[in-house]
Amino acid sequence: MRTVRLANGDTLRMVRSAATATLTDPYGGVIGVLTADRPGPVTSDSAGEGHTWTYTMDQAISTVTVIVQHDGTTQSFSVIKPRARG
Repeated sequence: MRTVRLANGDTLRMVRSAATATLTDPYGGVIGVLTADRPGPVTSDSAGEGHTWTYTMDQAISTVTVIVQHDGTTQSFSVIKPRARG
């Protein structure tokens, strides 16, 4: 699992085994869950002041990436998917 606390107070938790990402606000409330079937976007105004943060998920063959956009800035956070056993 990869956990990232963002500047607006939101927390991004990416679970590589499930290829999901959960977004929570500074108080622990769930803002949204991103999956292959529901890649977003999910928006948050946790910081207030009309600053909206947008979260989307992009899945490639071997990685899961969450793209965070706010105030003209783009950041991305990735985890490598586990190998399929066969």
